[in-house]
Amino acid sequence: MLNFLRENQTNFAVKILLGLIILSFAAFFGASSIDPGADVINNVALVNDTVISRQKHDYYTAVAKQQFDDYVKSLPPQFQSMLKRTDEQHQANALEQLINQALLREQIQSMGIKTPKEELVEAIRSNPSFKKDGKFDYEFYQDRYLPGYRLQTGTHFENELSMDLASSRLFSLFDNLYPLTESEKSFIAMINQATFEFQVITIPKTQKTSKTVKDENGKETTKMVDDESYNAEELAKSLHQKLQKGKLSDKDIKQSGAREHKSGKIKYKDFFRLLRTKDDPKLANLKAAATLEKKNSFTDILEQEDSYLIVKLLNKTDPFADKDKASEIIASAEEQANESFQQEIQSAFISNLRENADIEQYADFTPKQPAPAQNKPTGKTNTVQLPAPKPAK
Repeated sequence: MLNFLRENQTNFAVKILLGLIILSFAAFFGASSIDPGADVINNVALVNDTVISRQKHDYYTAVAKQQFDDYVKSLPPQFQSMLKRTDEQHQANALEQLINQALLREQIQSMGIKTPKEELVEAIRSNPSFKKDGKFDYEFYQDRYLPGYRLQTGTHFENELSMDLASSRLFSLFDNLYPLTESEKSFIAMINQATFEFQVITIPKTQKTSKTVKDENGKETTKMVDDESYNAEELAKSLHQKLQKGKLSDKDIKQSGAREHKSGKIKYKDFFRLLRTKDDPKLANLKAAATLEKKNSFTDILEQEDSYLIVKLLNKTDPFADKDKASEIIASAEEQANESFQQEIQSAFISNLRENADIEQYADFTPKQPAPAQNKPTGKTNTVQLPAPKPAK
């Protein structure tokens, strides 16, 4: 069996685990006021016979928010404003994750799938978060981390990890089940290796100008007011037309009052997961930029709340330009595809579990406007239904 935490650090479920570990380190010393038994009387949902505590849900929400914020910060500034998520959306997504987790764990227990003690010990001892000077720090793990984790989540870390390893064991049965064609391997390699570089032209919807006015005493003063002669939409059209004719210069952009920024290199894979999210108008601008193919091609005029955008593709790297590394890239793509296929199987598996599940979301906990997800939930949910994200290992 693979060393779960060491060799699967890119997997979303493992990132959640590591995120929990990091947060529990930070919160441990300031959490003495939290009631470790609060989850018994303060819950957010009931999934068949499994209670989801508010305490654990709050913890997962904090992890989801931290991961989302870190991802947004990794993008260039001009794209960060396109991705926004409310606390309610983080809460909704965390609840869906916990519901799916509860259903999967219930099924694993009914199937009698268990994690061998040796595998659990190896996963813990090899986790870099528990090492000091390259060696497993037993005192820290036993005396500080485990109590801190239980205090923060109301659950036992080793039980949680054991169930996640059992989930991985179940779905590892499907490894290498789907053979890829060479074109599929090449496509996946392109997603993971290609990079973009953009020029982004931003046209503000309003522009200020100075105006001389008189105060109550008749004294003239100068103040900044909206320029009524400024028409952002017409300016955007004019700049776009010049770009189409190949006549748009940096001087034109500067004189118009628009702003120009180069993004630097952005990985294609950071965009690709957004391309798979359907019918979300908030992501339309990012999708438009990510689907540019040819060098110097550009988008139509893109509208944001306070500005218009024109995005031009300056460069796109070819991962197969170095023929000596092509076979290595293809092999990596095949491995990643198998992992993706596993996640598809998990998604279908959990969707089936949801169809036959009794899910009760408590009335005093109703997240609003859940963030977009790829799958819609099914099953008997007694209150508001939330989107079911694809489960991971």
